[in-house]
Amino acid sequence: MSTRLCTSSLVLAACALVIAYGAGNLWGWAVLIAVLGILGGIGPRSLRIKFGGVWLIVFVIAAANGMINGLPALPLVVAAVASLAYWDLDGFNQRLSRVDPSDATRSLEKSHLRRLILALSLGLVVSLMALSIRIDLSMTWAILLGMVIVISLRLGIRALQHQKKLYP
Repeated sequence: MSTRLCTSSLVLAACALVIAYGAGNLWGWAVLIAVLGILGGIGPRSLRIKFGGVWLIVFVIAAANGMINGLPALPLVVAAVASLAYWDLDGFNQRLSRVDPSDATRSLEKSHLRRLILALSLGLVVSLMALSIRIDLSMTWAILLGMVIVISLRLGIRALQHQKKLYP
C-alpha cells in the first residue's frame, strides 16, 4: 500500500506544480515539471531509487520559486507537502524492502502511514494558516520564534524516541 501512496504522492506533487505554473502562464516550466512527474511516477524503479531525494529538492525548490513569483499558493503548498510524503515513503519503502513481508511489517507500515498522515495534515494546516495570517515581526522576534520552534521540535523528537524505547 505504501508503494502506491509513494508514487501517488509524487504524481500529486507534479500535478499541483503544473496547475500552479499553468495558472501563472509559465507553460515551459509546467511542461518540464510534468515530464519530471511522469519520469518519477511511472518511470523505471531504478530511476526513483537513485533520485528519490532529488525529487524532493526539485519540487520544493519549484514550489518556493512559485511562491516568490506570485503563483497560486494552495497548489504550491500541496506540492511541497506531497513531495515530503513521497520522500518519506520512498525511504520507508526502501528500508521495508530489505525484510520479508509479515504481519509485523504490515503493522509497522500501518503505524508509519498513520503518523505520516498526521504530520502531513498538521503541516498542511499550519502552512495554510501561515499564508492567510499576516503579522509584522521584527527580526529579533522572528529569530526568537525560530529558536522556540527548533527547541520544541527537539523536545518532540526526544519524546518520540523515548516513547519508542518504552513501546518498541
